[in-house]
Amino acid sequence: MTMTINRRRALLLGGGFTIVLLLTLMFPGVFPWAASANSLGDLPVACSAHYYALDPGKESTNAFGPPIAARDEATIKAQLYEHRFCGSDQMGDPTLTAAHYAAWSAGGFTAQKVDFSGIDAFSAKLVADHTMWKSVVDEMTALENASTFSLVSVPAGSPSLYMVPDGTGGVTTHQGVTIGTGTAVLFAHDGFEVEFRLECEFQNVRKTFPGVLSVPPGSPELPKLIPTPTPTPTTATCLPGQVENVNGVCVAPKSSNPKDYRQPGDGGKGADVGVGTKPKATVTTPAETTPAAVTTTTQTGGGGTTDSSTATLGSQSGLTAQGAAPAATTSPSPLTNEGGANNGTVSSSGM
Repeated sequence: MTMTINRRRALLLGGGFTIVLLLTLMFPGVFPWAASANSLGDLPVACSAHYYALDPGKESTNAFGPPIAARDEATIKAQLYEHRFCGSDQMGDPTLTAAHYAAWSAGGFTAQKVDFSGIDAFSAKLVADHTMWKSVVDEMTALENASTFSLVSVPAGSPSLYMVPDGTGGVTTHQGVTIGTGTAVLFAHDGFEVEFRLECEFQNVRKTFPGVLSVPPGSPELPKLIPTPTPTPTTATCLPGQVENVNGVCVAPKSSNPKDYRQPGDGGKGADVGVGTKPKATVTTPAETTPAAVTTTTQTGGGGTTDSSTATLGSQSGLTAQGAAPAATTSPSPLTNEGGANNGTVSSSGM
């Protein structure tokens, strides 16, 4: 009887284990212990780097990869994560990840500082350290989920990054321009913007990329800078010996010799050459004026006849009444220390 009960228990335990095993195999996502250590979102143990820039079907030879067809936020964000992340069930692009991380780092939002000139070196670090690779992807995913999402137009000739095959199965990053118009996903975060152009596999688009090497010469299908049209200047028909000034007027050429130009006070000496008319220096002398006449009156006796005489200021040193003798002149006594016998020295005699 006891053996029968034990046998039933064993059969029940074995059947239950079998059911759980079947359910685990059929629905691995329901049971956390059944998830693979390399599944999406888990720490990758081993993966293979995949450079989308080496895939066919690109807009140009040096694009980041084939075009992204999605235009909705959910699909674009999912593809961004898939193309960056490196797990056993997918292949991530380390250089794409490093380029995007440098874009966010330029705004000071990343844990590690990565300049645009250090994209290739940082890509190599990600390949060597998958734990860092995953943390970097998680950083950017969190930033983009906290950002405002929009799609914007990208004009042709916009500064962008390009990936050039290095001949060893990898790529190097360089700066170029977009060869055509396109659409970019724009993430706006705390006043900072990051753009990835969809026609070239989430290609970085930015006003400037400090420190990034230009695309090496000789690479096929390189984008060309669209030159800024130069306005055609209007040329005046000048006579021999004349030149056109900035206003389009024909004038005599300027001389490099400063002596050829009239200077104030030189009396107008020197040849008057150059553009325009050189004004002569003019010295103005105040006109001489005649002082007003002054009339003096003397009276002789008490209430007698009054004699008058007239003198002009400046014509004589003083005024004298008619018929009077000139007044005697005396020199003032010199002050102390201004000449004379008293020179300011105090004698000790009588002290």
